[in-house]
Amino acid sequence: MDVINSEEYNICEVQLDQNLSQILPDWKKWNVESNDDFIFHDSDWVLELYRSQKCDPHVFLLRKNSAIIGVLPFILVQYPLRFLLGEIPLAKFPLLILRIEAGWPNIPDDSNLYEILFNRLIAYTNKFDAIYLEGIRFDSFFWKYINNSELVNRYFRIYIPKSPSLHLLIHMTGSFDDYMQKFSRKTRYNRLRELKILREQYDVKFVRVTEPQDVDAFVNTVAELSKKTWQYNLLGSGIRESEFLKQRLRFIADHGWLRSYLLKCNGVACSFIIGYQDSKRFHYIQIGYDQSWAKFNVGNVLLLLVLEDLYNYRTPQIFDLGSYGEHKKYYANDNYMEIAEVYLFRRQIRTYLIQNIHHFCSLISEEIKVILDSLNLKGKIKRVIRTLSVSRGN
Repeated sequence: MDVINSEEYNICEVQLDQNLSQILPDWKKWNVESNDDFIFHDSDWVLELYRSQKCDPHVFLLRKNSAIIGVLPFILVQYPLRFLLGEIPLAKFPLLILRIEAGWPNIPDDSNLYEILFNRLIAYTNKFDAIYLEGIRFDSFFWKYINNSELVNRYFRIYIPKSPSLHLLIHMTGSFDDYMQKFSRKTRYNRLRELKILREQYDVKFVRVTEPQDVDAFVNTVAELSKKTWQYNLLGSGIRESEFLKQRLRFIADHGWLRSYLLKCNGVACSFIIGYQDSKRFHYIQIGYDQSWAKFNVGNVLLLLVLEDLYNYRTPQIFDLGSYGEHKKYYANDNYMEIAEVYLFRRQIRTYLIQNIHHFCSLISEEIKVILDSLNLKGKIKRVIRTLSVSRGN
């Protein structure tokens, strides 16, 4: 255990695999006292996440005058920076990153505290290529701090692969019928008609999965379904480690956080959503559908059924759709600006080259998108690429 003190602040560093018992009670107490019930800040979640990864987990326990004021968990882990041309992967560079999970933690907006904290992180610079964070609010104190801090800019180059974009939300107020009023009459008719057509032709079953005993069957089904999605075949994402996912979802179900869904037609799984729910938010984690069912818009059908279920059972305050996507924007009724990914690259030649090559590829990709958009070809080419990727995968 390593302790750093200032006049006001105390930072206690603990490796989770060594001194857990010394900090866990304070960590849990802090989550309760700060009303921080965000699932990804929960101590049990963080510990499970780190136990299941081959990484070097640490925690900074932050105190002010002996009172705990925040917890910052992070890992040192290999992470590939991928180079994409649109949705086509070109290459990837391995990086050793210091990854701070679930965005920036709930700690006071105090420049003095941030200076002390970053001085401590800088002590690790011989162990990693970059600090990596996700989902940073554009209007946050943290974002303003790192852009204005002489200390941060002396040791790091700030790199955001994509421009700030909308983080999309649905505020779950009123009823499902109230929510549907956000759409035009024609749109409401079309969405409900899609479900009606599907039910007229098939025996449609909508399945909610929340219990530990249902996890294995659910994962077995969606793992096979995932192989038929364009994300699996084109991006190399999707469900590739079934046993790992079973273990993770059983843990989530044991804590009462699991809320996932499956759409079946004549007993055949055609679409799924993996989601988690804490006391305030439903978190939209992953969606997939069989490309051969695309003409029935089974992804939209399932999402609409999920929304209706969320309004009728254990309604959260917010449906968190996550980072920007056209299909998500269609359903959202609120948003805020965020930076999806932030890299703080160490100031060295290797990371300078990686950053600039990646930025150049991103610029070329964006230029191609603009050209295709102007020719009204982007959507058509995207559909062809996704369809061919699935056909090739099968």
